[in-house]
Amino acid sequence: MHLPRLRAWLPDDRAAARLLESAIRHEQRVVPLVAPPRQGGPHVLEVPYGGGQVVCVIGEPVGLGRPDGVPLDLRPLDPVQMPDLFALVERLDNPNAHKPQEKPAPVAPKVEPAASGTWGVAARVAEPPKGPAPSAVSAPVATPAATLAATPAATPAASQPSA
Repeated sequence: MHLPRLRAWLPDDRAAARLLESAIRHEQRVVPLVAPPRQGGPHVLEVPYGGGQVVCVIGEPVGLGRPDGVPLDLRPLDPVQMPDLFALVERLDNPNAHKPQEKPAPVAPKVEPAASGTWGVAARVAEPPKGPAPSAVSAPVATPAATLAATPAATPAASQPSA
C-alpha cells in the first residue's frame, strides 16, 4: 500500500523538532506544507531538517487548509520508529551537544632533500613535529642506505688514515 506524500515547509530545525514531538505524542498540529493534500486519509509527511535530510511520519488531514497550514493528525510511521524520533528531537534541540568530535588528521613524516656532502644518501626523514604523535604514525624506519651513511666508514673523511 502506497500512501500519498506531503512535505512540510519549516523555517528551521527547531520547528522540525516541535513537529516530530507532536508526532511522537500522536497530536494534532497545523503544519505548513509545500502543497496542500489532494485527498483525505493518511499521508506520508516528509519533515526536512539539517540542510537536506528528511524524516517521515504519518500525517492525516483533519480539516480545511488555513493560511498558516493544514491541520494534521500526526503519528510515527510505526512504533519501532519512536526511539529514533526521540533521539532526533534531542539532536535538533541541542545541535552543539551532539556534534562528533573531530580527530586530527595523521601527520606523515616529512621527507627533505639530503644535505650536500653526504655520501650515497638521497634523502633523510625530517624531525617529527613537536607534541604528542598521532597513533596512526609510526617511527621512521632506518633504510640500509641511511644506516650505511651513519657509520664512520661510509664517509670519505673517515676512510682516510688519521695523521
